[in-house]
Amino acid sequence: MKRVVHLLAALLLTSITLSVSAQEETINVTVVANSIDSFMARDYLKTLRFEGINPIIVNASEYPYHERDSLIFILGGHNAPEGIGDITYDLMTQAERDQVVSEPDARHVTVLPNLNKKEQTIIIFAGYEKEQTNKLLYETRREVINMLKFKEGDVKEEPKTAKTSIPSLDPTVPFTEVSADEGKAIIDGISDLTIIDVRAGPYYNAGHIPGAVNIPERVLFDKVSSLDKDMTYILYCGGNSQSINVGNIMNDAGFTKLYRIVDGYVAWRKAGYSRARGEA
Repeated sequence: MKRVVHLLAALLLTSITLSVSAQEETINVTVVANSIDSFMARDYLKTLRFEGINPIIVNASEYPYHERDSLIFILGGHNAPEGIGDITYDLMTQAERDQVVSEPDARHVTVLPNLNKKEQTIIIFAGYEKEQTNKLLYETRREVINMLKFKEGDVKEEPKTAKTSIPSLDPTVPFTEVSADEGKAIIDGISDLTIIDVRAGPYYNAGHIPGAVNIPERVLFDKVSSLDKDMTYILYCGGNSQSINVGNIMNDAGFTKLYRIVDGYVAWRKAGYSRARGEA
């Protein structure tokens, strides 16, 4: 049976910083949902409001008036009723649609950058049924809130003096999780290493770890066979879910030398390490 975490695909939440100014006191997010999903998500929406995030609830018929909003959450996949499925069907790839219906507990996050305008982020929270969609919202809520509220002022300015050792790979797990400081030690200390940024291209271009290659989760299935299984890899995304998904996919494909940076690019930024910009 597939691991549930396999089905928690890309939540490239550093991407949201492209769509939401860190200086805004109130963060607006358009939430597109049917009556069932919006009712089930009422506590989730209440949590967003409590955190200073303003959800604007619209249904499928109202979506055309909001499709150019900067930040959009769509609740439900291609099988969702009341017109939501008609919206998400063409936004999701066939592989993503298949993943959502692959087993009763399946759930998947799809992140779409710059779809209808520049500096826009659309995130689809899709579950096998309404229960899985709602479960996915709650599993990712803290990550969503942290990324939405992240400010550059959170970045450390003090230079680091303590040396961090390189953690050993743990053969009992699909990948070894490391902090940003440990990730920096790995990058500086292992020569036979590939850094993979698994976010979508626009987010990679906006800022990434120096030396990282960009292999978005959406194309990983087509790329994984061309990667060297003897190489050591360190993975990161905007938060956690996408790099977890990619780590499991690579481990299932026979890769054993895998590290993953917990909290991804946000942790790297908060640690104050250097960043690069532009295309690979």
